Amino acid sequence: MIRILSPRWLRRKLKRPSHLPTLATMEPTTRCNCRCLYCRALISKTDLDLLHGRDMSLEEFDIVLSKLPFIRRFEFVGLGEPFLHPHLFDMIARISRRGKRTCVSTNGTILDEDACANLIGSGLDFLRVSIDSTDPDTFAKLRVGAELERVKAGVRRLVNAKKTIKSQTPALILSVVASRENQRELKEIIRLAHTLEIPVVRIRNLYAPLPEMQAKRIPDLENLQLVEELTDFAKTLQIELHTFVEECLRDLRGIYVTVDGYVTPCIFAYYPEKIEFGNLLKEGFNSIWNSPEYKEFRRTFPEKTPRFCKLCKGLSTEEVTTSVKTTSTSSVRV
Repeated sequence: MIRILSPRWLRRKLKRPSHLPTLATMEPTTRCNCRCLYCRALISKTDLDLLHGRDMSLEEFDIVLSKLPFIRRFEFVGLGEPFLHPHLFDMIARISRRGKRTCVSTNGTILDEDACANLIGSGLDFLRVSIDSTDPDTFAKLRVGAELERVKAGVRRLVNAKKTIKSQTPALILSVVASRENQRELKEIIRLAHTLEIPVVRIRNLYAPLPEMQAKRIPDLENLQLVEELTDFAKTLQIELHTFVEECLRDLRGIYVTVDGYVTPCIFAYYPEKIEFGNLLKEGFNSIWNSPEYKEFRRTFPEKTPRFCKLCKGLSTEEVTTSVKTTSTSSVRV
C-alpha cells in the first residue's frame, strides 16, 4: 500500500528540525570529586564550591525533559561529575525509553561493578571517559583527585561487563583534552585506547575561556601538523580518531541546561559569564527560544562573536579586548 503524504504534513516535518535545537547538554550536578587543572581556573571565577554543589532533582529533571520533546540527543556533562548524581541511571533510562540517544562524559573514577551494571541496564548509548595522559604523575597533575590506574581498571571492568552479557552499549570513547601539558603524549594515549579496547579516541584542543589559560592551548598551526601524523598512527591500531573536535556554537544546534534549569548556548557562556535566556523550571521552551534576546543572539552569531567564544578559539587577549565593546552591546540576559 502506498501512503500519500499531504503537503502540509511534509512541510511541518521538514520545517521542524530546522528551527529547533537537536542536542541538549544537561548538567545533572555541580558536585565533583576531582579538581582538574583547567576546571579549577574556571571555578576560581565563580562562587561555586564543588564539594558542596547541587544536584538537579529527579522532579526538576522530569520537568525539563517534558519541555524538550524535539531533542534527539542528550549529553550529561557539566562542572560536576555525573556519576555523583544519585539518580543518573534513572535519568538515562527515562530518556532511553523515549527513543532518544544518550551520552555521559565522566572522569572515570566511579566505574565500580554496580555502576557498570547500571550503565548497561540504563540503555546508555555512549560513555566518554577522560584520560589526558599515560603518565601517572602528569595525569595526577591534570586531574587532581583521580588516579590513572583506577580509571583504567574501571574501563576494563565495564568492557568485561559488556562482554559477559554481550552488550554493544554503551559504546566507549576515550576523550582527550590536548594542551601543552600532554602534546607529546597523544600517540601514547591512542595506544592506551587500543590496549583498553576503546575503539574511538576524541581529541579536542583546550577550551580557554579565560586569558590565563591561553598559554596552555596548542596553536592551530600545530594542530594541522599533528592531525595527519595522529590519524596515520590511529589507523595502524584500527582506532577511529576524531582530532581536535570543534564543538562550538557555529550551527547553534544545541543548548546547555544548567543544574538550576537555565538555558544557555554553552557551558562557558554561563560559567563565568552568566549568560542565559530563561529557565525551563519556570517557563516553556518556546518562550525562551523565541525571546527577543535569544533570537538576536542567534541572528547575529557568529558575526558578533561573544568574548568567551573568542577565547575558546585561541584568539589573543588583545584581540578579545578590542571586541569587548561589540559583544557587550549584545542584548543577551546577563
